[in-house]
Amino acid sequence: MFLSSSDPWDLHASFSAAVSMKATSTLIKRSLDLLRFKNWCDLHDKQFLPFSECVLWQFLRELQQTAKPSGPQSILQAINFAIHVLGCHMAGPTLASVRIKGLCSGHKAMALTIKHAPPLQVNQITHLEKLCCSSEDAYSKLLFGSILITLYARSRWKDLQGAHSIECDPDDFAPQFIELPSQHFKTASMLAKKLHFLPITALVFSISGQPWIHHYIQARRDLGLQISGKLSLPFLPSRADTSLSHEPVTSSQITKLLREIFASESLRSHSLKHTCLSFAAKRGFDPHIRKLLGYHLDHHEVTLATYSRDLLAEPLRQLKFLLTEIQSGHFIPDATRSGYLPESLPVQDMTLQSNTIQPFPLDDPADDVELLDNSHIDKLPTDDTSLESISKPIDDAPSTAPVAPNNDYDDNASSSTSSSGSSSSSISDNEVDLVPDFPQNIGGNCFPHVEKFLPVKHRLTHRLHLLVDAEHTRLICGRALSQTYERLDRFPSHPLPTCVQCFASKLVGSFDEC
Repeated sequence: MFLSSSDPWDLHASFSAAVSMKATSTLIKRSLDLLRFKNWCDLHDKQFLPFSECVLWQFLRELQQTAKPSGPQSILQAINFAIHVLGCHMAGPTLASVRIKGLCSGHKAMALTIKHAPPLQVNQITHLEKLCCSSEDAYSKLLFGSILITLYARSRWKDLQGAHSIECDPDDFAPQFIELPSQHFKTASMLAKKLHFLPITALVFSISGQPWIHHYIQARRDLGLQISGKLSLPFLPSRADTSLSHEPVTSSQITKLLREIFASESLRSHSLKHTCLSFAAKRGFDPHIRKLLGYHLDHHEVTLATYSRDLLAEPLRQLKFLLTEIQSGHFIPDATRSGYLPESLPVQDMTLQSNTIQPFPLDDPADDVELLDNSHIDKLPTDDTSLESISKPIDDAPSTAPVAPNNDYDDNASSSTSSSGSSSSSISDNEVDLVPDFPQNIGGNCFPHVEKFLPVKHRLTHRLHLLVDAEHTRLICGRALSQTYERLDRFPSHPLPTCVQCFASKLVGSFDEC
């Protein structure tokens, strides 16, 4: 269809219409992969068009010797692009045959380790703030200030480079927020999304206390860049000699700069987006708040976001309070999990004022564990970050508080703390091994109301459980009868801690009624 056109302008219009919904980067990537396949066909005297499954199989077998893990899969995607978008033909069986899909999937499985971009540390953030203030060159101030805005905006670098306009709230003299709505962002693939803006909002904050934002705004003035309104150049244009060009600074250039400044090969431009979101996860922010801070929204929340007009108001307030905690030293995100909240600080200083940031109260750690085990067990997220944010307040509880009641935890994992209905004494984890074995035949039976069941004792905590009969493999409370339990011939003649779930179950009550 394209080649039959005699008018070159008509050919250009036809091709532009066919790929009008595709990104430029996608077209370049697919074109390079197709060109690679065509050069191989020319070199080996093979037919390029129409596509053949046999020729593609030979090419992929040779390619997998030197290609990166995603190489064969990328070639297959480029050929599918040529077939379904450009209308190219194929001869013989389908190109997505069993052996071709297996080769692509097996070669991609070589990339078993996924290296995520690490977040920046607090001292690295303060170093960037000092560089922005101490640089003598206006473009250097603009460069470091743009990096800091990306960090505090929790944005991808490429999304911020596609910003449509810039606004300082409340003004450019003392801004608290910088709004940079972007129309060219990662997920703007469909036309409906391209007509909307990503509400990128940077919280103006300085952990080091340096006024870096004033240096950044002054640098924009000195270089003739807009401080408010629509942007005529990219958010951070590249420098050509003594002037600014219309080309944006790429993500790879920012990655190279960060690695040179901090001498770390693991840092990437995507670390800027991860930093504040990582702080929020370590501090225990609600998963929905963290999702909004990262500009993610579930499909069923689109209407809510449309009519809210400002869905980021509360998440940004909580983020500001978190950064204030980091600045004052009440929260240390670069420490290990046990050192996020220093123990030397009073509990009231470490507790956030917002209830949505602190999922569980720190007044009674035993109650926290009970809430986690009973009412929230079906709502736990599966991702590691969310699990860390939920379990974090429990780890920060004072170590002298009692552990969870025995009706929520198995005796293998809990201490020998007795329930309030069975015993008033508590045994710490260090004293469990010191509990002696009581003699069996001292006097009469202390448990006459459950003598129709078989007694089972935990070997470490000496807690008494009940078994219906010898054929059952689970106790009445539901725990599996493992090697940590010991079957007794008779009930002991002395009082022992008892399992509340076993002794207060409906099954035991029905036997008493008989």
